[in-house]
Amino acid sequence: MQRMTLLEQRIMRRFPVNLQLWHQHSTTEPRAAVMKQIQRWLGQPSWPHQPIRAGQLDHSLTHAGHSLFALAMKGAGFSGVGIDYEPWRALDHRHHAILLTTRERHQMAAASADCARRLLRIWTVKEACFKADRGGQQRWVTAYELQQPSQAFGRARLVTADGVAHFRYLSMDVADGVLSVAIKMEN
Repeated sequence: MQRMTLLEQRIMRRFPVNLQLWHQHSTTEPRAAVMKQIQRWLGQPSWPHQPIRAGQLDHSLTHAGHSLFALAMKGAGFSGVGIDYEPWRALDHRHHAILLTTRERHQMAAASADCARRLLRIWTVKEACFKADRGGQQRWVTAYELQQPSQAFGRARLVTADGVAHFRYLSMDVADGVLSVAIKMEN
């Protein structure tokens, strides 16, 4: 497991928090070892063995292909953190219905540049928002609406019967895919 200090710096430029990001090229190392590093850095006692779930206040994990990323954050102004990674692959127009809101579909249709790559980036942003939404495990990713889906950094919102939740996100190209980080803002 290695620290990703250059990506950490890019994230910290957008989010006013203290954070650490780890990357592992193979997902064969037990997650427990990753969680121990997160606990140590957060200054928390060992957590009892339990399944790792989305919707944590101060840490998040993602894995796909042969990569695992772990992110931990300390700071004020947010109530959840999420991270998502996907290796580069083509998503086609069938994914629009399960991924994009009507407004986002119209904005995507108006843009002409590399739709497949942008669609994968949006997917990771929405997954990161889902993970940062501590109460949202029953929602579809279409519930999270990006204000400017063509932008790699921006804001998203979630409208529920209880009100509107706001998120900030950053999406970055990494060597073999796209990595997105989202935080749920405190209301």
